[in-house]
Amino acid sequence: MPALIAKLIPIAIFALVVYWLLKEMEAADRRRDELKDNKFWKFFWPAVNIWLKIKRSHSILLWLIRAVVFMAVVYIIVSMISSR
Repeated sequence: MPALIAKLIPIAIFALVVYWLLKEMEAADRRRDELKDNKFWKFFWPAVNIWLKIKRSHSILLWLIRAVVFMAVVYIIVSMISSR
């Protein structure tokens, strides 16, 4: 049991960081101009901009890209769990 917990702690931390980044990206729509000048978000701005375009778009292709990215992240997490 402790080994399982030790395996899940890094994954839980990663999931929390990704969740926080996604929430920040969703809030970015309201604070678009502030983020372009922010030291931290300036580095991530291309990803934030793409995410916002996908979020606002009604194009099925962009939603499919978002779904594929989500499935890839889930696959990586599951493979990390099963390989340990």
